[in-house]
Amino acid sequence: MTEQKPADPSFVRYRRLSAVAAPTRLIARKLLGGKAAAEASVMLDWPAIVGQEIASYCLPRKLARGRGVNAGAATLHLTVDSAFALEVQYITPQIIERVNTYLGYRGVERLLLHQAALPLPEPSKLPPLRPLTADERQTLEIQTAPIADDSLRAALQRLGAALRGSAK
Repeated sequence: MTEQKPADPSFVRYRRLSAVAAPTRLIARKLLGGKAAAEASVMLDWPAIVGQEIASYCLPRKLARGRGVNAGAATLHLTVDSAFALEVQYITPQIIERVNTYLGYRGVERLLLHQAALPLPEPSKLPPLRPLTADERQTLEIQTAPIADDSLRAALQRLGAALRGSAK
């Protein structure tokens, strides 16, 4: 009996644990036709595609491919804040154009709007600043002493304290 070589070396079975990513990638490529990466990037790069203003009140939910007669047509489902649904409806052609330009091909032909409350953005959790030592505080005051404008000097001292306090 001759042993057949598998088409992909990542599919070779050994009697040990192996990563799930290699066979999963092959299966996903076959099922999704190579479009999954582009669709995922639309979801991830949404603010860069449509702009920060539009992205603040609508989010992509999914990109659904058409079936049968509508096989080439894809529908982008958006979750839209109720107050801005009409505005998003007015700028639908712009959004479709921007997404298609980003994809590099005519991947989206229509939008389907779902009115719902958008998730609140998570507040950024900045680490607390460490207090400045007496030497650092004195050096900062000496460096900003020549500045005549009091408000500018105070702003620069706050900036210097933040930079020195965040340094590790």
